[in-house]
Amino acid sequence: MIRIKTIFEFLWKGLIITGLTLVSLMLAGALLTNLGMKFPEVKSDYRYIVLIMLLSGFLISIILGFIAKNLRLTKIRVFMVLFLILILNYITQILEALYFAPGIVTLEVVPAIFGQQSMMALFITGGIAFLYSKSQINSGESIKSRCSFDWLRKILICSGSYVIFYYIFGSINARLFTGEYYLSQMNGLRLPSTEEIIVLETIRAIILVLSIIPLILNLQLTKKKIMITVGIMLFIIGGLIPMLQQFDTLPTVLRVTSTVEMFFQFFLTGVVTAYVFLDEAV
Repeated sequence: MIRIKTIFEFLWKGLIITGLTLVSLMLAGALLTNLGMKFPEVKSDYRYIVLIMLLSGFLISIILGFIAKNLRLTKIRVFMVLFLILILNYITQILEALYFAPGIVTLEVVPAIFGQQSMMALFITGGIAFLYSKSQINSGESIKSRCSFDWLRKILICSGSYVIFYYIFGSINARLFTGEYYLSQMNGLRLPSTEEIIVLETIRAIILVLSIIPLILNLQLTKKKIMITVGIMLFIIGGLIPMLQQFDTLPTVLRVTSTVEMFFQFFLTGVVTAYVFLDEAV
């Protein structure tokens, strides 16, 4: 009975968040267009875009809803933690698109993209914090309890792990499957130089790690569950949803192999980051 009640709760709340996702998408698009901002050219069918945005909103609602229920924070702080996750992940996605898909995302359209994503993040995380959070007192670890050097060291370790995972799984994928597509610049894609990739992914890694530290320190779950939850959340928001949004514009081999690649990159980074920040011995 409890499981059925929980499933029903996530279902109806997920539908509300899905609706907020679509509403915020349309409102932001209309507002920013009226302000004269330029969006990327849309090559996908609008019905497909709506479907994917609905699916994306529902997926985000499920994973962030579960997280919100297990954060022992006030509603406003739950909102802040969740908003930080979404907005920083959106920034990393824009950065990657600028280098790997310059035929689609240019500096000219970045303000419109970021503005739209910011409004969506406000609606989504605000809705999730209101619907799922129980406004409980924080019993997690205080950020002030660590010295600056310890924080810096752990951030660098975790960021370095993402760069390593990116290099290992990205290199395998590029050599076996995706390299030729980027080299041919199909659908606006581009393969940056090794130096560009190292700098770009290092910056993205630091941003990704910073986005999940408050979450890790305030989740009231076992260490193992926190590691798994953070890993899955990073993959869904940073890998799966962005791939779904361009699913109909990429070749099948690129969709499948890139999704697998991103699973290992994001999931393992989440696991490592949670382990490092929760283990006093590290």
